[in-house]
Order: sequence, then structure tokens, then C-alpha cells
Amino acid sequence: MLRLILRRLLVVAPTLVGVTLVSFALLVLAPPPEGGLASEASRALFLDLPLFVSAHPRDLGRDIDDALASAAAGRSTADLSARGAVLVPLLVPRLGSLPTRAQRWALDQLTPNAGSLASAVELADAPDDLTLWSDIYEERKLDFRPNHVRRLVRRLRSGSSRHAADQLRSLGTFALPELVSALDDEATADEQQRVVAVLADLLPDVPPARLRSADSRAPEAWREWWFVHRPDYIVFDRFERAVGGVTETRYGKWLARLATLRLGTSAVDGEAVAGKLASRGAVTITLATLAAIVAFLFAVPLGTFTAVRRGGVLDRFVAILGFVLYSLPVVWVGALVLRAVCGAPGLALFPSGGLSDPSLAGAPLVPRLLDLAWHLAMPVVCLAYPSLIVLSRHQRSAVLNVVGTDYVRTARAKGVPEHLVIRHHVLRNALLPVVTLAGLEVPLLVGTSVLVEELFAIPGLGRETVAAVAARDVSWLVAVTAAAAIVSVVGLLLGDLFVALVDPRTRRSGGAPR
Repeated sequence: MLRLILRRLLVVAPTLVGVTLVSFALLVLAPPPEGGLASEASRALFLDLPLFVSAHPRDLGRDIDDALASAAAGRSTADLSARGAVLVPLLVPRLGSLPTRAQRWALDQLTPNAGSLASAVELADAPDDLTLWSDIYEERKLDFRPNHVRRLVRRLRSGSSRHAADQLRSLGTFALPELVSALDDEATADEQQRVVAVLADLLPDVPPARLRSADSRAPEAWREWWFVHRPDYIVFDRFERAVGGVTETRYGKWLARLATLRLGTSAVDGEAVAGKLASRGAVTITLATLAAIVAFLFAVPLGTFTAVRRGGVLDRFVAILGFVLYSLPVVWVGALVLRAVCGAPGLALFPSGGLSDPSLAGAPLVPRLLDLAWHLAMPVVCLAYPSLIVLSRHQRSAVLNVVGTDYVRTARAKGVPEHLVIRHHVLRNALLPVVTLAGLEVPLLVGTSVLVEELFAIPGLGRETVAAVAARDVSWLVAVTAAAAIVSVVGLLLGDLFVALVDPRTRRSGGAPR
């Protein structure tokens, strides 16, 4: 069994790579909204990066070198002053060796930071800007060290120093990497609020700064902003520069999002896509899994019984009823169920929507589970009946194929009772194709659940996806596409494992029995 699992995992790995490529293609080919994308939205999708290979990965160091070269040549030069105090340790040590034009440009970029790093007396007494910055850097050189910033951030998080926040503000954007790193999952809400407050003071004009420090969405908004804008404020080390040809591309960023679950923020409500995908996905997977289990448990005995009674009245009735129901759209059947047993006067046997009764919020576990089952009953039925029909027909066909085999005729000739023949000789061998199909049903049911969740007001992936389509929320749609593809791969893997459990021959041969 272990060897079989390893073989299947080796097949799954390239499949998942293909899944990421398909999801990335959807992201690339998605049409922009009318009027185009705003600058920040364009950066969030990394539209400024090459697709697969970057010959010259861009970071703050490269931006400075390009700007200095342009300034020295007298060409139009980019304005990097918005990058803040992170420029100080990168520009001040080079001021004395720069050409006049490049030096003037560098001093212009540093000027907005002078007020936070020097006193008014120092500013007034300085004979020129070059001397001023040389004195400032000589005095505060040790402050512009990552270890010093790290100690200040620890004090800020713990609340042990009232001056830590002021010192971090004086260092400006140089403290950004350590501040954002402090917004980890281990930080308490109070610690995160203190860090977010300092970040908002350092960069008051960026989108995350619009959220209050007490807003639970603020830490994730800052982490997302940093994921997008990190190259603007750091200089890559040798390793990052070496791998930047792949990582600093649109596909590389997309893979990094998947690997770190940094899937961006939703355009619908500003929530983190990863958090919403986990909470809504749990509901949808539960609904789809229950529907698959119900379909399989009813399809196997129904298909077996109709095969054994082939040509009888019940076999024909089940076939006709199955074809009629399968031809009806799930939306229409769901609307009919809502009207018949979930909303009609006197027939409100089941809830018309939602997952729970608010009045049972503080009730014990058993009543809440019963209430959940009551709310899920009709959605599961509406979602399961098409799969039940398909699986039952495949089970019927498989049983008919096995019934005519030599070993079944031999068992009957020996006088083995019919129910034992069906149970031990027919059913186990007839289950193989149905078990394989059952593994494929879960991803299909996840897709169908979009309609059922919308009908029954279930807060799953379906309702959220409908809202995302209306809002053109590309981040959510691409994340859902990738998640659905991964669920499909997992469903195939589970199907193979279940077949191996049913038929030992597949464990020995590594494939389907001959």
C-alpha cells in the first residue's frame, strides 16, 4: 500500500504543477475591468513584472543605481524620496564619491527625512546639506542596523518601552521589514495593534493605513501590502538576486502566493482571500462530501438490486425515474424542494436556508449537530441525486458484467446461497468501477454546490463566488479555481486508494487488475 501511495504521489506532483499553470493562465488572460486597473491593483497582480523569466530582478538597490546613473548623465531621473529613511544607509556613505549631478539628486531624495533624524539646531547650524547628512549618519550609524531595529520591535510588541515607538518612527521605512515580520500569528491582538499603529504613521498614504489599528483586517492588509511592495524597500542579498530571475516574475509570485497562502485580499469586502477560502471551503467540502457519501451508500444497493432483478417492474421504474430526474436541472429541482417542503404554508418541514438556528447558539453539542443535520438535509439531497443516479447505473452495469463470469456460475453450481453469491462474489468485484467514479464525484459536487448554496443561502464557496463574479474579484476567482483543481487531484488520489483497499491485486501490480 505504501508503494502504491508513493507512486500516486509522484503522479500528483506534476499534476499540481499543471494546476498552477492553468490557474496562472486564468489570471493572465482575465480581462481587466472597464476603465482599466488602478495603480495599486495593477501592482497587486504584478502586472509590472515579466511572465516567467526576469533578466534583471528589480529591488531598491537597482532602482538607486539606475537613478544615480540617469542623474549623472543629465537624464530625467525617478523620484525615490517616497521610499523614506531606508535610503539613508544606502545613499549617505556614497555621497562623497558621486558626481555633482548625482550627488544633488541624492541629497534631494534624503531631504524629506532630515526632520526626523536631526534636531532643529542641527539643521540650522549645518553649513551645507552634504555636511549635515555626513554628521547625521556618523551620529546615528548604529541605529541603522537590523539588530537594533529588531530589539526596538520586540520592546514595542511587549510594551516594555514607551520610547520604542518613537525611535522606530524616527528610523522611518528602514524599520519596515522587522515591523511587518512582527505581525505574525504568534503576536497577540494588542501587540499587533501597536505594530500597526507605527506602520500607519510611517506610511500614512498607503491603502492599509486607512484601516484602524484595532481593525482585525489590518495585520493581513499590511502583510499583503508588504508581499507586493517588498522589493521597493530592500536590497536583495546574493541568494535572492540569484533566484530572482524566477521568483521576481508573475508566475513566481503566483507560486509564492500558493505556497505561503498569501492569496491577496478580496475586492468584495477587503478580507484575506486565504481566510475566506478556509472558512467557506470547509462548508462546501462538508456539503459535497456528505452528498457523495449519501449518493454512494444509496447507489450501490439500488444498482445491485436492479441488476439482480433485471427486466423486472422495479428495474424499469427506477430506470425511467432516474432518467427523468437526471434530465431536470438542479436549480429547478432545488427551487421546487424549497417551495414544496421548505416554505409552503403548512409544509415547512425543513429550514429554507442557512446552517443553524440562531436561538441554539449557546446550546449543547448534540442539539446543535441535530440542527445542522436538519439544515443540511435538503441541500444534500438536491446535490446528491444526480450523482446517485449516475453511480447506480454504473453499479447496475458492473453487477451485470460480473454475474455472467465463470466463478459466479461455479459458486451457484456448488449450491452457495444466492445472497452469499451476491455479497461475496459479485458485489466486491462490481464495486471497483463505482469506487473509482466516486472519487471523481467530490470535485463535481463542489462545482454543483455553487447553485445549491445560492438557493439555500449557505455561506460556502458558491455564494462567495457569485458575489466575486459580480465584483470582478480576480484574486478570489483564481484562488477558487486553484482550490477546485487541487480538490479534483485529491479526489482522484483517494479513488485510487479506495480501489486498492477493495481489490488487493492493485496493491501488488500498482495498477488496475487485468
